[in-house]
Amino acid sequence: METPNQHPNLGPEAASVATGINAEKKGGNKVIKERTEPLSGYAFFINEQKQESGDVSLDMEKVSLKWHGMSSEEQEPYMGMFRKDKLFLQSNSNYRKDWKRKASSV
Repeated sequence: METPNQHPNLGPEAASVATGINAEKKGGNKVIKERTEPLSGYAFFINEQKQESGDVSLDMEKVSLKWHGMSSEEQEPYMGMFRKDKLFLQSNSNYRKDWKRKASSV
């Protein structure tokens, strides 16, 4: 499998997120799964909080309160990352690849 282009928002330490590839271990074999949806602004915020804290686990209630307490201007850098991530996936033809709409139940 080819190595995808470097992601515009994240550094090399976040290569799995940057390339859009997630590895899941099933029965001792790694299954490689490509991301087809962009990360949200909130997801970029959480990733930054994890890097800053150095902890494996965060108090998600506090992180959520911090995010919701931020103004639109404070959230804009993360929303900009979301838009860049979406363009990145679209340019690599991964955006909503094999995406199917759910049948509406009326």
